[in-house]
Formats: sequence, structure tokens, C-alpha cells
Amino acid sequence: IVKGSGHIKFGYHTTPAIINYWGNYSQTGGEIKSAADPGTWVTINSRGVNKTIAVSTSASFNTNYINWVIASGAVIDLASNMYFFGDDATSPSNAMVTVNGRLNCNGYAITDEYFKSYFTPTSGNGKFILADGGTLGIGHVNGITSSGSGFQGPILGFSPAPAFGNIQISDRTFSTKANYIYNGNSGQVTGSGLPGTVNSLIIDNSGTASKTVSLTNDVTVTSLHEMDQGIFSLGSKNVTLHSGPDTTATFGRMGTGSSISYGTGRYLVER
Repeated sequence: IVKGSGHIKFGYHTTPAIINYWGNYSQTGGEIKSAADPGTWVTINSRGVNKTIAVSTSASFNTNYINWVIASGAVIDLASNMYFFGDDATSPSNAMVTVNGRLNCNGYAITDEYFKSYFTPTSGNGKFILADGGTLGIGHVNGITSSGSGFQGPILGFSPAPAFGNIQISDRTFSTKANYIYNGNSGQVTGSGLPGTVNSLIIDNSGTASKTVSLTNDVTVTSLHEMDQGIFSLGSKNVTLHSGPDTTATFGRMGTGSSISYGTGRYLVER
């Protein structure tokens, strides 16, 4: 826990630092930053299972040369928006977020937007990488987008603009060999950031009044497609289950109460 005006610095000159932790992360104030020379990275590995990350807007979270890693086997839930600034909120960050395990974003956003001036939010220099084998839980109504970020303005406390979905870091990599779970609690679109090919695609929307996940673009699934909860609306788009020499695509299950809504879109099987 970092709070008040406290701060933690990691690294020293050209010596990189690696930090591993297994619990919840809560920061209500203060700052964390790299004390290493520019170009020397600090790696923070989140290794817990069913743990949370929560960061207050009054905290200075991650400055330059910090790579926040959701480690393989970890299951982490966002419990707040994550803001990546540079030395302060008026300078850009080149921080990275790398997901090798599972990150459930819920309805929150990760952004590197900073304030070039009070009324001029500007995209930073950060990177988000959903790596091969990683899993992203997508709870935002606008899913994930391939580009775009922003703030809603001072009246709303400079919260991330909802149009751009869960991931609003400038440079985004969504692996074609990663797993995508749409687990919001209201209607969603998959968004322009969902790759054309994915390892697995799972629909697990728990909404009541609205629980439809609408497919934005055609998608090919190479391993597992599953309907746990909710309605999957294809509209005019297609879902292709593709099996190759090294992979076999399967339709895993149709959960109780889940359904598929067809427009002109169809399911295709490809070998």
C-alpha cells in the first residue's frame, strides 16, 4: 500500500529491478517510480490469483521505464481505472503493461493519457501487450479498440472517455494467440481491437436488462469458442472455427440461458 505523500523507488543506476508480489495492490496516494537510469527497466510482476489492483486518481502510478506484468498463471482484477503518467500528470509515460496471465478489466480503463495543459489531455508513449497465451477479460460496453484515448473532462474528474473501451494506452498489441472473454454486466460490442484471429473467444455476459455482445468484425477462432452467459449477436459478421495441423477449434458449451442472434452473419467451419 502506498498512500499520502509516500513514495517507493525501485532500481539503481544501470541495475534493473524485478519485484514480485502475490497479494492485492492498493495505492491511495503518493507515487511509485523507477530510480534507475533512463533506459533501465523495472519489472513488477503481479503473481496472485483472484487479486485486485486499485489506484486512486490522487496517486502517481508508474512513471517511465516500469513494466507492470500480469504473470503467467496470475488472475488479476482491476478495481479502478489505471492512469500511467510520466514524472507527473503533465508529462508522458513510456510505461508498459504486459499480460501473460489473466487480467479482468471489468468496466475500468487503462490509459496513458496525460495533461499537456489542464484542458489538453494528450496521448502518452506507453505500451500494452496481451501476449501469446494471455487472457483478457473485457467488461467495457465498448469492448477493446485498436486506437483512441481521451478524458471526459474536469466535470467528470478526467475519467477515461468511454468511447475507447478497456485499453486506452497508445500502443496496443492484442495477440492472435491470446484468449478473449467478454464478461461485462450490460450490453457490449467486441470492438475494433479484437483481432481477426484469436485463440479463444468466450461470451460470458451476466447482464439482466441488456446482455448482448455484438460482434464488430469477422473473427476466426483457432482453439475454443464458448457461450457461458448472454446473447452473442453476429449481425452481418461471421465466426469461423478454424482447425489446422497444430490446432483444433471446438465449440465448448452453450450455457443455460445463453443464445446466438443471427443477422446475415454465420458460423463457418474451416479445416
